[in-house]
Amino acid sequence: MNIITTADERFNNYIYERTMNTIQKSTQISKVGEKARRRFFNSLHEKIERRKASLRKAV
Repeated sequence: MNIITTADERFNNYIYERTMNTIQKSTQISKVGEKARRRFFNSLHEKIERRKASLRKAV
């Protein structure tokens, strides 16, 4: 775990706002339906398989 400490209020506010913005734009997969969760993980699996195939061809 990485930790950063500062007393710079502007920096702290900037990081807080960026974090809150990211959270608001994110979809929490633990709270969405099973269909969306499966789509998400299937998409990741397909990307991994495509990358593995391209690496095999390169060797």
